[in-house]
Amino acid sequence: MATHSFLIRTDSEKLAQLDELGQKLDRSRDALVNQAIDDFLLQQAIILGKIKRGLESADRGELIPHQQVFDRLKSRSLTLGTSRDDLESP
Repeated sequence: MATHSFLIRTDSEKLAQLDELGQKLDRSRDALVNQAIDDFLLQQAIILGKIKRGLESADRGELIPHQQVFDRLKSRSLTLGTSRDDLESP
């Protein structure tokens, strides 16, 4: 597949984090950024697919009561228990 270059702007802190991660993983900036783009595109495709299926379900009248949705979300947030503060710095 042909590759193309483009320019992005970012702050020096993100650039330093990217370089540090690249050193730890023995990967170039290009490789890390391409992986991040691939991951982002996959994540968005998954999210959009779920939204589409949800809207199709709603169009068929297959809805979940508000309280049941709220209870599920509350339960998930308690079991996941991960915040940005819990993540290891690169």
